[in-house]
Amino acid sequence: MLTTNDTQPDLLTLEQAATLIGKSVSWVRTLRAYGPLEPGVINGRQAVTAQSVAKLLADRPVPQAARAAVRRTHLRLVVDNTRP
Repeated sequence: MLTTNDTQPDLLTLEQAATLIGKSVSWVRTLRAYGPLEPGVINGRQAVTAQSVAKLLADRPVPQAARAAVRRTHLRLVVDNTRP
């Protein structure tokens, strides 16, 4: 486990990592304990390496919403029920 102080930029707090990844702090904490995020310590607080966060972001698949926006080639049925 790495230990550092605030002057070394290679570690991120769990809050910073969660903001960058777009997930909750508890999600980041779980990945730190059991997943691909490498643990570290900043002034006695849990942290993760910036390199492991960058690798996680690079390996992430395209979000479902972005995929759906690209594939809007299907037809939609629109019914006008305002006319008798």
